[in-house]
Amino acid sequence: MHSVPKYVVAVSSNLEFCIFVFNWPLPDCHYIYTEHESSLKYLDVVELLKQLKNATLCKGLSKDDEVMSVATAPTSKPGPNPTTIVRHTLHKAIQTQDPHFEVTLYYRSVSCDVLD
Repeated sequence: MHSVPKYVVAVSSNLEFCIFVFNWPLPDCHYIYTEHESSLKYLDVVELLKQLKNATLCKGLSKDDEVMSVATAPTSKPGPNPTTIVRHTLHKAIQTQDPHFEVTLYYRSVSCDVLD
């Protein structure tokens, strides 16, 4: 279990939506956006939530030395180059009084779809 929600769906006043998966934004070209024009005018909320629930979470790139050596921190504002690799760190929920945080670490291309 992580300290951030798995999904966040932000909806604007004009019914356009934006989706984050563990705080990682879906790219603008993701099929969920393109099929429904990023708007709840063309999609029922329940159907959107079903699509999210049934999607498969990307496990990220392999954690080999080559990938880890070129990965950047997300705070460095990586460019749009799809070959740029970013560390996606998820803090786990605190379960004990241990002062150390446990994390799940993914390595992702900046163009990662996050959900399949």
